[in-house]
Amino acid sequence: MKRPRFVVSLTTTENDYQMEQSKAAEDAARKLGVDLQLLYADNDTITQSQQLLNIIQSRDSHPDGILFEPVGGTALPQVGRAAVAAGIAWVVLNREIEYIADLRRAHRVPIFTVAANHEEVGRIQAKQVSANKVRMAFCLCQACFQRGGIRNGCRASRRSRFTAPTAD
Repeated sequence: MKRPRFVVSLTTTENDYQMEQSKAAEDAARKLGVDLQLLYADNDTITQSQQLLNIIQSRDSHPDGILFEPVGGTALPQVGRAAVAAGIAWVVLNREIEYIADLRRAHRVPIFTVAANHEEVGRIQAKQVSANKVRMAFCLCQACFQRGGIRNGCRASRRSRFTAPTAD
């Protein structure tokens, strides 16, 4: 049986988040026993498009799926069409895209996006801020004190129930 093969295309090697994504992809590929090819687009949409089209149009065996984080705002709809027409699964990371429904209507390979729910992220952050507001006020007042806010009449510093540290 043929071993599944996937391509992961990321934007750059100059970003810690992207490097964590590549490490996680490599770890998952090892655990699942699949072949993985990592590509980096050097923050250039044209480079990313050309890299992916070269793989899709290659005479060698095609990957079973392409997962990519788009460099630009369009999320490469033409490249996506070419991939699914060639029978390659198409996964867009960290982006909501409009053309997915059209691809799904016309093709039977897996086609989807993986992205954060920003409304839920905001709700979680608001809960965290609310739960930690006393601690945060202290941190803000500490920062204000370090910038001379108390000497300059910072109202938040005066309202705080915490006393600022004394300077050495």
